[in-house]
Amino acid sequence: MSLLLGVPVIADKIPSYEEFRDFILFSDWQNSLYTYATNKDLRHQHIAQAQKYISMKYNKDRVISQWSSLFQAIL
Repeated sequence: MSLLLGVPVIADKIPSYEEFRDFILFSDWQNSLYTYATNKDLRHQHIAQAQKYISMKYNKDRVISQWSSLFQAIL
């Protein structure tokens, strides 16, 4: 959600965040904060690339497909 709203992300490394590894900084909080604070281009690059990735991967067609697959499996 943060990336979609244009907020750069620093997070602890957990499996569910791994797919966003190219768009966020992991751990090392002090250095990561410094990196984003001093590197405007990196912040903008991460946000732009993440927003493109998220909109391609998590669009309504994909959600519909996943729900349809779930319901088909149940039936």
